[in-house]
Amino acid sequence: MKDPPRHALAIVAASFSADGGRLLTASRDKTAKLWDAQTGDRLVSFRGHETELSGAAFDPTDRWVVTASLDGTARVWDAQTGQELALFRHPVEVYGATLDRNGRHVLTLDSTGRARVFRCETCVPLDELVRLARSRSLTGPE
Repeated sequence: MKDPPRHALAIVAASFSADGGRLLTASRDKTAKLWDAQTGDRLVSFRGHETELSGAAFDPTDRWVVTASLDGTARVWDAQTGQELALFRHPVEVYGATLDRNGRHVLTLDSTGRARVFRCETCVPLDELVRLARSRSLTGPE
């Protein structure tokens, strides 16, 4: 199924990237989308939530995007490719999510008013992941 160029339902959140060159939107249509702020062209779509989104945000370096959904999940995505990197589950609806300044921890807020902090193991630069994988393959699990 081809991804439509615009959101099919209402947008519930929007934010600019740190450099102001991109705009991130989250919608009731179960997707977040990344747009070129100058041209309005869609750059990336983030698809995978089972129900409407309640928020979306960039990490401070603009490498990753985090989304929150009423499906009880928060997800971290690669902002360039749209690939899902991490999934964090709550037993209830997630109303908001954000990444810390290092992009390594995800803070979520749920419908009970509870805040949770998750460590995002995959939210590191690729060269660091390769180094970690090599060290673990040579030394075994920690």
